Amino acid sequence: MTKVKICGITDLEDALLVESLGADMLGLNFFERSPRYVSRDTASEICSRLPDQMKKVGVFVNADIDGILSVCSAVPLDVIQLHGDESVSYEAELRARTELETIKAVRVHEGFDIYETVNFDSIILLDTFQKGEYGGTGQSFDWQIAKDVWTLVPSLILAGGLRPENVAEAVRTVGPYAVDVASGVESSPGKKDPKKVEAFIRNAKSA
Repeated sequence: MTKVKICGITDLEDALLVESLGADMLGLNFFERSPRYVSRDTASEICSRLPDQMKKVGVFVNADIDGILSVCSAVPLDVIQLHGDESVSYEAELRARTELETIKAVRVHEGFDIYETVNFDSIILLDTFQKGEYGGTGQSFDWQIAKDVWTLVPSLILAGGLRPENVAEAVRTVGPYAVDVASGVESSPGKKDPKKVEAFIRNAKSA
């Protein structure tokens, strides 16, 4: 069964909501320019209230490695997600300095080369490229690209423009390890809509 990651959680209420509705992973965004940014204190409170089986993912964008490790020492995260323009060598250095699982987001753009995903030693998350934006755009891309990448990498998370109305088709088309959503289940940036979250999780897991 495809797993579900709900990203861009900004408060404990939404964290407990998505956990109660059956999400497998929860994303906490430490990119200060994001409307879904969360402080270390808030993130620590959220993580402390969630069960061990819920994976807590810290999302970072072009951050200093020492800064990431500092956050991880203060917040009990399970996974580090790199959602910027981080290089293969950057990822390798980070992995050498932490035992946490890593996700590398790769943004699909015009002329995208699927083979640029194979050198990363992380779970690959495919998202839509939009200039000046790092996730949460609500825009999708050609899922055939995701199918092709899935043949090259050990594990794939599909993101980009997913919402309750199309996630079942996405799962049937790509068959990813997991699907990831932020804006597609929100009532406003950073605030989740309970009905949309419930429908998204139900549709993804029953596809």
